[in-house]
Amino acid sequence: MDALTPKQKTRLHEVADLMLTIFQTLARMRYLEPEWIEPGPHDLGALMPLYASLDIDPAIVYLYTILPYLKPRVAAGVHFFHGGDYIDFRDEEHAVQGRDPMHDNDPALALRPWMTPLSRVSNHRTALVYDARRHVVGVYAQMDCGSSDPNLYEGVVFSREKGEREYVKRREDGTEELCDVAEWERQANGWGDGSEDGDDDDNEDEDDENEDEDDQNDDENDDDEEEEEEEEEEEEEEDINDWDEMDARKAGNVLRDIIRWYHELFEIPGGGENDGCTWDKELVGPIYRKHGWPGEEFDGDAFLVDKARAEAARSVKEDAERPLKELKMLRYKLECHREREESAMPERQRKLAAATTLDEEWVVRWEIWQVERTIQNLENKIKRSEDSIGPSGSRLAAEDLPLLELNKVQTNFLDTKARLERLKMATLDPRMTEDEIRSTEKETAIYEKAYAASLVDAERLCPGRVPPFGSRIETSHKTWLTTRIVDTEADIAEVRIWITQLPDGAIEARKSAEEHAERLEMDVGRWSRARQTYIDTIEKLRKENIRLRYTYGPPTSTMARSAFLASALALQAATGAYAAPGTRLSTRAVRRDEPPVFDAKPFPAGNGTDEPYVPPHVDSPHFRLFLGPASEGGAAEGLQPLEAAYDCFVGELGWNSTGLSINDPSEPYWKTEFFLQAQIADGFGGLTHYGTSTGRAWVQLLDGELHSPSLTVHELGHVLHFHQGSSFWGGMVNAQAWAEAVANWIADTYLTSDLCAASRAKFGQPAGDSVFRVYSTVGDSHLTIVDATNRQVGNHYEAWPFFHYLVANPDSWHGLGRDAMLALIRSTAAAGSDDDDTPLHALQRVLGGTASVRDVVARYWARMAYVDIAHPQAQRIFQENKAFLNQANFDKVAEGRYTVKSDRAPRYMGASMAVLVPAAAGGGRVAVDVTTAEAGAPFVATLSVRDAASGSVRYVALADDGTGSVDVAAGEEATLVVVNAPEGLLKYDGRSLAGSEANKGLGYSFTVTGATVSMY
Repeated sequence: MDALTPKQKTRLHEVADLMLTIFQTLARMRYLEPEWIEPGPHDLGALMPLYASLDIDPAIVYLYTILPYLKPRVAAGVHFFHGGDYIDFRDEEHAVQGRDPMHDNDPALALRPWMTPLSRVSNHRTALVYDARRHVVGVYAQMDCGSSDPNLYEGVVFSREKGEREYVKRREDGTEELCDVAEWERQANGWGDGSEDGDDDDNEDEDDENEDEDDQNDDENDDDEEEEEEEEEEEEEEDINDWDEMDARKAGNVLRDIIRWYHELFEIPGGGENDGCTWDKELVGPIYRKHGWPGEEFDGDAFLVDKARAEAARSVKEDAERPLKELKMLRYKLECHREREESAMPERQRKLAAATTLDEEWVVRWEIWQVERTIQNLENKIKRSEDSIGPSGSRLAAEDLPLLELNKVQTNFLDTKARLERLKMATLDPRMTEDEIRSTEKETAIYEKAYAASLVDAERLCPGRVPPFGSRIETSHKTWLTTRIVDTEADIAEVRIWITQLPDGAIEARKSAEEHAERLEMDVGRWSRARQTYIDTIEKLRKENIRLRYTYGPPTSTMARSAFLASALALQAATGAYAAPGTRLSTRAVRRDEPPVFDAKPFPAGNGTDEPYVPPHVDSPHFRLFLGPASEGGAAEGLQPLEAAYDCFVGELGWNSTGLSINDPSEPYWKTEFFLQAQIADGFGGLTHYGTSTGRAWVQLLDGELHSPSLTVHELGHVLHFHQGSSFWGGMVNAQAWAEAVANWIADTYLTSDLCAASRAKFGQPAGDSVFRVYSTVGDSHLTIVDATNRQVGNHYEAWPFFHYLVANPDSWHGLGRDAMLALIRSTAAAGSDDDDTPLHALQRVLGGTASVRDVVARYWARMAYVDIAHPQAQRIFQENKAFLNQANFDKVAEGRYTVKSDRAPRYMGASMAVLVPAAAGGGRVAVDVTTAEAGAPFVATLSVRDAASGSVRYVALADDGTGSVDVAAGEEATLVVVNAPEGLLKYDGRSLAGSEANKGLGYSFTVTGATVSMY
């Protein structure tokens, strides 16, 4: 490379500099991130032996050291000019493939040593090819015969008429004139007076002569170079390939044109398979212009926000058209299968007639059956598709577009957030870079802004119809996986049924069918795991920092001294030891002297006057809502769910009023205060504060969340709980972890239970959606009954169905029923005493010795095997998702023997569930024998058997030694439930389980006859 002349280096630097400008232009267009770009020079010393082995010219090697590159991890996800890929000659594979840019695999079509691609063709796309000797760049697509350069002739055109060729050139004024071929070639190749580059080249030697002695030596080197080139050309006259005469233009002209085309939007970034249709000219061109491209005022963030919304709007329209397109495709597939089978059937019939053994016969019958099943499945899918579309076809109502766009943007936001979570979890991978995480964080922020903008339009155009965030989340990926799983499970069932009618001699047919079923089962397992991972990720995001129905709080902290307790739904930051009075309020909260409308808490005087300043607010009989800076519309209506919940829990169920201080019940009744705020610490959606000095609670709400009763009533649940006096669990070390479950139970009871139906009707409020999270409550049933150590994988929000079970009391336990929760709270030792009981100790007192807590918990989990707890919504959610639950709890160690996985072993008062599949299609006796790994370890095991037709469930308790059996009839399903239930209750802090006996899993194995365990 030291032998290169200044002229050569100048040319090479021109190429590198212009390539860098292209990269920077794409970054300014917000297609690339600026930090992805790595300009030259680069130290490529380690690759010099490889370059030498590839016979790469020193000029090209020098170019490799000064070209800009993208960081490897991100380059794979974006595209270069015309959808090609970025090239990186620091990568050995790129260097080797660079010798054959079109993947011809023909040595005769390899690039010359003095040539190199400046980009890769990707999948049948375009590459730029640079010739250092001629200093030209050609633009070539893999599937085209000639150049793909839109400006190949730089304004020169030619035409043929009647077999004669006429050469035409353009004058400076834009008109055309005929010219001879020499003149046409001069302008086409950038020579002569019409070419700025030509002037530079013609005068370059003259300029060199006027420099100094070194430049004179350079001229001599140029002469030597020309002589060498002439000699090389003579030697290679007999060795000509297509690249020697490629259609090309001066390198500077081509690269400057590309920059200009991006400025003029003649070209749009991307265009490859990784971009989908998100960077096509029709979509982004108008948005670029709207936001000022290519001027200095171009607003890149606003461009990306509008682009995200435009993608969503187009996707909505495509979704509306998709059913008809899919129906058309199904009909086409059916036609093809029928035609193929019509031609193949005579041969199969011949083979069937020629079969000499039972085995041969059934092998052919297996082939025929598969084809018939495929055709039948297609016919069924077509029928379902036709029924779903209807006679009028799929239509999209214009008035629904804002809502549909909002939902699509919301889905994309969650998808991007999920991808960000996966990237962060993979940071231990040495290939991972922080750049990918940062760019995904930026993308997430853009989608969040897009959602906010879409929400404003949706509320303006569709008043009263906008659902709460997250209430209609659905993704194409999850839907696709679910459809694949359901269809494939149906295929497996059909294959299994076909196998049952095989005669004993059909060995090969049985083997083929079994192998086919096993492959399908592997597919279902793979898709189910992928779907579960996706669902878990989305669910985790919902819990962390996305405002669905409510925003969850920060990680749990231990108790510390302070003047008040703070709760962000999770009641995480418990501060202070309560010194509340030992007396309790009346068991009936609504006293005869309770006024129908409470007074507002007085405000102190301010602003230098004797009159108090009261911020803007709206009132209801029991609540005052202070408006935020956004002054949310319909604020008064937003208080109605709170009034309905107050009426239910205080007026009907007898909870203490929130209007009285827990310190002095003789005080006046004051309204509970809610404050709407633009933002809350740590991004909370709601924050409940508890004043030890005032004996009152108050709530902060995020602007935009007022009309989400699952949030507002959840927060009111904390207030109600606090006002039950000295037995408030939030002030107790071993009960605090349970406080979130109480608030969630109150919210769900208000939304779904008949207990609150009259109150909802009284205030004109509809029933709502349950806050039941099946993948946490049932899917993670092995966790300690309440585990608040980690809000990502804990269950302290989702433990509330246990309270619902106690209140519904389907097993008629003594002391339980409608008032069970109030009884539990009031049976808890007062905060500040020496007692460190858990709510399970309070349950023991309520039961009064008529039953043990372990028996109650064991029956609760037995019922949760099918969510048979008198909660129709929760049971429906379970039925919709049960195929993906409890499929990965056990390892099969021998035929009929299974061992619980260590990380799924049930912890204190938790349960592991094994879904049993009867061996016989018509049912039969199923026998189970459970053995604990540690001799004498306590447990309670139950067989739950559900009739699929009626939905009724029966429960068969196993003996103390873990043995038992049950007859499972046709149409019934069964689950083995094993609960880690010690005789004595543990005193544990659910926020700090490390090293605790309550966090120790129950290792066990079991044998089963008459059934197998359903697993992925």
